[in-house]
Amino acid sequence: MPTLDARFARRQAEECLDQCKDVPMEISFIVDSSRSIAEKDFTAALWFVQNFVENFQIGEDKVRVSMVTYGHRVYSEYAFGFNAHLDKFELEKAITNIPHMNGKTTETGQAIDWFLANQYPEARNVRRVLIVLTDGNSQVTRLTKAAAKRAFDKGMEVFAIGVGRNIDPVELHNIASEDRHVFLVSSYTTLGDITSRLKHETCGATSLALHISTLTPLGSKHTASNVSLVGARRRRKIQTTLHGTICEHLQ
Repeated sequence: MPTLDARFARRQAEECLDQCKDVPMEISFIVDSSRSIAEKDFTAALWFVQNFVENFQIGEDKVRVSMVTYGHRVYSEYAFGFNAHLDKFELEKAITNIPHMNGKTTETGQAIDWFLANQYPEARNVRRVLIVLTDGNSQVTRLTKAAAKRAFDKGMEVFAIGVGRNIDPVELHNIASEDRHVFLVSSYTTLGDITSRLKHETCGATSLALHISTLTPLGSKHTASNVSLVGARRRRKIQTTLHGTICEHLQ
């Protein structure tokens, strides 16, 4: 059973997400637009992206977003960079206006490299997050893995979202910068189920809350059963420290 401090850490992580909304960050999306994806499912993918960015304050000195779709090639004609849409309404409109291209193949590695060459150079020296959304394995997995490593080497935090049964989890782990950055859902209609966790991971709140919950700042003898023995002043001091530590991580 989680200790009081564990529950408090998680609650504070939730509260600190509000601060994360305003913290400068670059969020990039690379979205599969191959023909294995039905029109309605591609629309669901766009809605997922739109709903996700709704959680953040968009602006020149706040959170900025870039996006590109791909199939057998990169659809650069419909891509937009970090400076293109600094108003949330315009950004969401641009996302939903991207057409489904029914690409013949899935060139994920090519799309990552295109992003690094054409959109990444605009990124500020702040937290940089790349989210790759696909429903299938790339044509040449070793090239995709190499492209993802180039993104890691540039300091990108890369998340991989796989949809359906046709994608190999190994491919997702090759793309993601950490194992906990891998997400797998059964269908495009269930993408909404991971929005909360993805938001936490993007802000860095989940892992830190879990880390803090394993600490025993009250001392090993103070567990959930006897925490009431600790003075209220001491508890407030510990809670303030936990809150500050979590929120500092989000800056």
